Amino acid sequence: MEIVRYDKSHLAKLTFLSDKMKMYYERLKNYILSFAKVKNGQAWDGERFYVGRNNLIRMQVRGKTLNLYFALDPNTLDSKYNVIDASEVKKYQNVPSLLKVKGPRSFNYAEELINEVMNVYDIPYDEEFAESYGLELKSRPLELLLKEGLVKAIYGNKVSSKSLDDDFDEEDDEEEEEEEIAIINEAKFIRTGYKKQQVARSLRCVINLDLLEDNYNDNEVVDLDTLKDKKLISNDILYVKLLATGNLTKKLTIKLNDISLNSLNKINKLKN
Repeated sequence: MEIVRYDKSHLAKLTFLSDKMKMYYERLKNYILSFAKVKNGQAWDGERFYVGRNNLIRMQVRGKTLNLYFALDPNTLDSKYNVIDASEVKKYQNVPSLLKVKGPRSFNYAEELINEVMNVYDIPYDEEFAESYGLELKSRPLELLLKEGLVKAIYGNKVSSKSLDDDFDEEDDEEEEEEEIAIINEAKFIRTGYKKQQVARSLRCVINLDLLEDNYNDNEVVDLDTLKDKKLISNDILYVKLLATGNLTKKLTIKLNDISLNSLNKINKLKN
């Protein structure tokens, strides 16, 4: 049984943030870079800010949350910040204080901790700094992100276990569920495209297993394009969820926005 997992880059995850969180990200990034000689570097899993060989701050996205790691001792910080000690994870040992930014209060705390880091390293504010908001954060379909190389599809017999740093993000695991791909019976289901909350109700619809059984042949791909080509859904639909009515015996690759738990359970029972 093959399982496919989507590995989203930092830039890809940014595109799925709400407008408010994108604004927080841009404002915090610009504020960090407004200090003299601070530079930034993009990596697959996040963005780091540094001066010389000193790592100051690391920014990552987990679901709907911005995670900021600061080069500060978590044991010396005011309890109001509610930071998490991430020092047990090797890549965070130099930036062990984790602050999760979810709203205006934690955003303000992030700015305060940025100031604290700059004070510790004696880094002055750059009076000539010019803010830049050139990063393209517009949400776009998963297929396009794959083509742009911002998302990787990983194939294997099992999904890899959580990395150590995921221990600090357990409350956000629900937001990451869209990355997991379920392979059911002889049909391969891939969760893709827009999330439900990103699409107006008038542009969403549901379909059932019997619709696929009656209209597709073995080895065909079920996605929004083929559903529209077969005139099974309206051309303006952007979100489709698969429900459990009927049976499915065809070997299909199903690339839709969502699937019901009953559909998964029903097909797994058919397999047995």
